[in-house]
Amino acid sequence: MRVGPWNSLVATLVVLAAVGAWRVCLAVETGSVNVQRDLEATFRRESVSFAASPVSASNVRTDAASLRRGTRINERWMRSALEDLAIQYPDRDPATWLLVGSDSRTGEAGRSDTLMLVRLSVWRKTALIYSIPRDTRLYIRNHGYTKVNHALVYGDLPLLKTTVQTAFGIPVDHIVTVDFQGFTELVDALGGVVIDLRKAIDYDDATDGTHIHLRPGRQRLNGKTALDFVRFRHDALADTGRMERQQQFLRAVAVNSVPFSRWWRIGNAVMHLPAHIHSDLSEWELLSAVARIALIEHLSMHMRTLHGINRIDPRDGLWYFYVDARDAVRLRSDFQGIGG
Repeated sequence: MRVGPWNSLVATLVVLAAVGAWRVCLAVETGSVNVQRDLEATFRRESVSFAASPVSASNVRTDAASLRRGTRINERWMRSALEDLAIQYPDRDPATWLLVGSDSRTGEAGRSDTLMLVRLSVWRKTALIYSIPRDTRLYIRNHGYTKVNHALVYGDLPLLKTTVQTAFGIPVDHIVTVDFQGFTELVDALGGVVIDLRKAIDYDDATDGTHIHLRPGRQRLNGKTALDFVRFRHDALADTGRMERQQQFLRAVAVNSVPFSRWWRIGNAVMHLPAHIHSDLSEWELLSAVARIALIEHLSMHMRTLHGINRIDPRDGLWYFYVDARDAVRLRSDFQGIGG
């Protein structure tokens, strides 16, 4: 799948880089205390003034010209800022990322609700994404064989990272987790995501207050309904169906364009995301990596799903997904094929 420049995914990454740059002490890296102030002042002045100005029939030509001019100014300025940010912390290329959606809620220790193993080459403009079922039975150090999504509870990011790279024989360079609230805020900031639902989705669970009711057809999902869409797995396809929906959601995000007027709103949302994003990278290292990704003008995305069988283990009575050994070999081969 080909992804064009300045789409919604890139716009989100751009704002994450820019807003995050305000939050870290740029003066330490650049030697100029004015960079942080200039960044915020320019972004506020250009984006808010052009996004908020009313457009009437009498001044539509003037406002349209101003909007185009402001957009060009900001895109040039943003690209220059990202290029500087991208080289601050060079990384290996290609790099392997473990992206995790955590089911944590306030006051709770979260399990990994969604796992994606990503091989990203900025130089080749290629991303290979493998979805890992949350019920996958893997060996977790000091806990034996159990579901991979338990690793986050048992030992946080380091144990989950070790578990995945040991199971598949692939060194994982970086791990990033985003919780429910972070996901919801980002989707709302994007203005929602257009999805074509193939069938109705209905599920209620009074124990945790989950109520999912989505109708079939093309529609724009907000943060809450998008979370419902990517979380649901209570049908015949179970985790397989959920991973298909998650990949459908990623494709929709990648091709969806974000109006310039929404960039500031995305920035405001991202300002609160550090409480809902965790990584083994420092904030500055993560921002530098995000900047490199945002500068990719045409990213080729290839999505895969691990195959295997679902069954109950008679030893503990739990439902597991058992990865087909041939698929594990294919994953390693695919990742090595991207180089590194």
